[in-house]
Amino acid sequence: MRLVWLCCLVLTFMWTHTLDAKVPSRNKRTAQQGRQTKQKHARKNSARTKRRYKRHRHLRWRDLRKVAVGKKGAGNTKTSKRTTPPPTRRSTTDLSKVELTPQLPPEEKVIKRKPLPPRFDANQKVVTLAEVFKMAKKVNLDLRILKERLVQAELIKAKTWAMLKPNLNLSGSYTRNQQAVSFNPAASIIGLANALPEPIKSQILAGTKDAQETELTPLNQLGLQLQMRWAFLNFRAIPLLRIAYMSVDQVKESAKQLRREVMFGIARAYYGVLLTDGLVDISRETLSNAREHLTLAEARYQAGTANSLVVTRAKLEVIKAQRSLIQARNGLRNAKLAVALLLNKPTFSFRPQRPSRPILPSGSPKAWVRKAERHLPELKAAKMAVNIADNRISEVWLQFLPTVALVGSLQATNATGFAGQNTTWSVSLQGQIALYDGGTRFALLQENFSKRRQAKLEYLQARRKAQNNILASYLSLNDAKATLKVAKQQLVLAKRSYKLTQERFKTGVATPVEVTDAQIAYNSAQVSLLRETLNLEVAVLTLQRAMGTFRY
Repeated sequence: MRLVWLCCLVLTFMWTHTLDAKVPSRNKRTAQQGRQTKQKHARKNSARTKRRYKRHRHLRWRDLRKVAVGKKGAGNTKTSKRTTPPPTRRSTTDLSKVELTPQLPPEEKVIKRKPLPPRFDANQKVVTLAEVFKMAKKVNLDLRILKERLVQAELIKAKTWAMLKPNLNLSGSYTRNQQAVSFNPAASIIGLANALPEPIKSQILAGTKDAQETELTPLNQLGLQLQMRWAFLNFRAIPLLRIAYMSVDQVKESAKQLRREVMFGIARAYYGVLLTDGLVDISRETLSNAREHLTLAEARYQAGTANSLVVTRAKLEVIKAQRSLIQARNGLRNAKLAVALLLNKPTFSFRPQRPSRPILPSGSPKAWVRKAERHLPELKAAKMAVNIADNRISEVWLQFLPTVALVGSLQATNATGFAGQNTTWSVSLQGQIALYDGGTRFALLQENFSKRRQAKLEYLQARRKAQNNILASYLSLNDAKATLKVAKQQLVLAKRSYKLTQERFKTGVATPVEVTDAQIAYNSAQVSLLRETLNLEVAVLTLQRAMGTFRY
């Protein structure tokens, strides 16, 4: 009995182990069957997709045009089977022979390209750069301040000449005395004559009958004095006159530099208006292209060759183009406000006009540097500063020499005094020499020596800066030329790519994403070409400014 029970237990264990071993194989077969089913469905879907793509690809472009313009029955007609062989696919290396414009039959050219959006400043007056320069010379605040500085500089010469001209002073006085003081000579003579014998006494008394009383100090005393002083021999005036004339010339050269910088800033601001004005035109063209693409997408959607996502993406591109146009218009307004600020106006509405291309200076950079040393006003002003410092040293040395002055005075008073006259005058010749002034002249000498060394260093610094500006402008000019050349090539390729992508989209080969990328690349190439073209002209103006030949 025990043996039977043991055999049953062993058989049960073996059967259970066998079932556990078979379960993974069963699961494996189930997973394999599932994969086969998925692959079968995928093949069916792929075949269905290929048939649908083939059917859509063979739709005639005429049917899409008819759907877009709303012809009756065009959207419900089934496309007939193509009788013409499909076009041969050209290699990507032969893009130069591809026609960029679609060749449609006359009856298929139904959808016309919409005109560009109107400009918001179409009615504004066209103002050239030369006219802006002319207005700036009259109303620019910096230039008006500069004119006042020139007037002040001219007065330096007049103040220096005053040292050699006579000085005339007039002074008056009024004095109220405690009492009047007078003198009568007859009274004193009579007292002396009384002590003398006759007939001498009688003779003296007879002589004093006509004597009058003399007022020495009146009760109300008035005085008037006119004095003239002329330092006709003043050796300090010679270097001071030189300093005055050189200071005026220095201010004039500094004024030329400031005027050049102001005009160059106006030119840069005007080119900024040209750039933003071009961006507005590019944005208008982009918006027109986006609307044309939207019309095409809607036509394909109505024909059943595209889904709603294509139309949605096309609408999104139109909205983006509208936003770009708004931003470009705002940028144009801001650029015009910058010009208005330089013209001292609250606003300035105008249409810019592209000026003539500036002429590139001839010669080598070394010749440009030599020319700049002769024409740059800042270098001339720095060199004049050295000469002024030398004359200041001479002026201090001449302080050790004497000065000679002619002095004359005329006095008038209501007290005649013993002389019996109300007016007196005098003329004198005065000489003066400073023997010791506490060491002030020696301190001035040391100070002016230091100023001369400083002026020489500043001249060398200005010269080195001018050389660096010319070389930097030359490098920027070469970079602008190379960048402009690349921008032109980029625009040609981007335009060709955009046209090809548009044609591929019309035939249902290209995707909306490819069209969007091509449009973005084309717009970027247009902006780059415009920017680099204007940058090249500004680079030429910058080189002229660095050389001192910038004309306005």
